[in-house]
Amino acid sequence: MSSRGQRLDRLTQRWRERHDARRGPDRPRASGGREALARRHFPYREQTPAEYADAHGTDMIGFTYDEESYGDVDLDAWIVELGRILRERRDATDG
Repeated sequence: MSSRGQRLDRLTQRWRERHDARRGPDRPRASGGREALARRHFPYREQTPAEYADAHGTDMIGFTYDEESYGDVDLDAWIVELGRILRERRDATDG
């Protein structure tokens, strides 16, 4: 890996640590536009969060959709589970 790639990895790791440290139990409601984007982007009715993470998890280095809550309870639960899986996998490879 190039020194630029290594630097980017270090910066990404630092961002993740700070981001995760700020996560609180209360998630604000997503805007209508953000929820519409999540509905279009995530196949929450066709795939499990684990299946989606298997297919796309390595490309999702800055997942933030689980910081907000969604009016669609199925979408909300799916996104929360996807975030948990992504953090769990990341922690397993980092540690």
